[in-house]
Amino acid sequence: MSYPTADAAAEAFYRAFADGDVVTMAEIWLDDTRACCVHPAREPVIGHGPVMDSWREILLEASSFDISYHAAVQLDNEDLVVHVGVERLTTGSGQVALLSVTNAFRRMPDGWRIVLHHAAPVQQPVATVDDAVH
Repeated sequence: MSYPTADAAAEAFYRAFADGDVVTMAEIWLDDTRACCVHPAREPVIGHGPVMDSWREILLEASSFDISYHAAVQLDNEDLVVHVGVERLTTGSGQVALLSVTNAFRRMPDGWRIVLHHAAPVQQPVATVDDAVH
């Protein structure tokens, strides 16, 4: 599948995450040794294969996720877009986590792909989308 914009790739990433869709998740990620994912409280996972192994483990272990994402900042140039924001993740068992996230997308000849996802637990309350984010 081709993602014509970084925003389209971001939407597909979060939809695949929420749906537990491993196939779409693999399509969204840059198939490269430079792909990198940092899941909360884990060491960085580097390379498309290891990144996808980590997502399979996460997506297949949970029955479902309810996830919302609010971007606070978007930094972009012609070939790289970085989104920084907050995820609210609720598992099928009702556990809720607020995560500070950074997602980086790279333009490739066939469209945009995610090259970095970094998520870390938020230790303090987070401003809502309508509030100022510092």
